[in-house]
Amino acid sequence: MSTHTCDRGELENAINQLIMDDLVNNIQNISPNEIRVLASFAKDDFIIYIRTLHGGGSLNYLCRLYRRGKLSDFINEWVSLWIVKWRQRVKLMFREDQEMQEAADLDDLKMIGKRVVGKISRIIRRALIENNEICGIDAVSNYLTVQFLRELIDLYGVTKVREMIKTSDPNVLSYVVSRVSDIARSQQPLVILFLKIDERRQLFMY
Repeated sequence: MSTHTCDRGELENAINQLIMDDLVNNIQNISPNEIRVLASFAKDDFIIYIRTLHGGGSLNYLCRLYRRGKLSDFINEWVSLWIVKWRQRVKLMFREDQEMQEAADLDDLKMIGKRVVGKISRIIRRALIENNEICGIDAVSNYLTVQFLRELIDLYGVTKVREMIKTSDPNVLSYVVSRVSDIARSQQPLVILFLKIDERRQLFMY
């Protein structure tokens, strides 16, 4: 089915509404503002999830579900798992100011090169999703990319690691899969969200 048979705006609105409805139905005593924060976070994860599994065919895949009346069940199942992972993996912290932590030193990543970093990041995202780690995918994969690259560099050196990733060395895939599986077995939070409360008592993630 080609993408023109599905209106993109209509599809996006349907996805947004389904995610919000499922959050409301699955979480008790949640305010509209809290729903807004959670829905924004969940939608980002959903988009990454679909793009990781279906690549350029993501829109067609969602469109087929929508036209066949199966999108609601698909999103309901996904949101149910996402809520479990949200409760397990996300720690919320409140701040009254906008002071941010300093960015981590990314010198190692600069030496590896953007394309190579992007490749291992995609491998990590897929490994996370295959282990049902579907909450905070972007934040977790970015953190693990830095962590795993530094561990690999300690073992093999920058030049060797760059070549291993570029040539899809099976040792890299095995390492990522093993490390992500270890993380998936952990019950500890993986994502810390800082929330700011403004003068109108509105919540903002940053």
